[in-house]
Amino acid sequence: MSGFTKNIDWIESAAFETVILNRLVNGGKVNSAELLARSARGAPLAQHLGFRVVYKNGGQPLPTMRPSKESDVGL
Repeated sequence: MSGFTKNIDWIESAAFETVILNRLVNGGKVNSAELLARSARGAPLAQHLGFRVVYKNGGQPLPTMRPSKESDVGL
């Protein structure tokens, strides 16, 4: 599950969600949205919006996921 922890402008959130949705559909990895939110390009906006990803196992990334790397991500 993902969402925002702050009250934000709907235009900013809609723009970010469009990019996230594209990454979920075309990213090829289960954690592609989280990788985007951690990337050098996505992190500033994700932080500004308070974007968070929470996993069913209590908030930790799934064990099969590798830690994010700059080379794995990009807009």
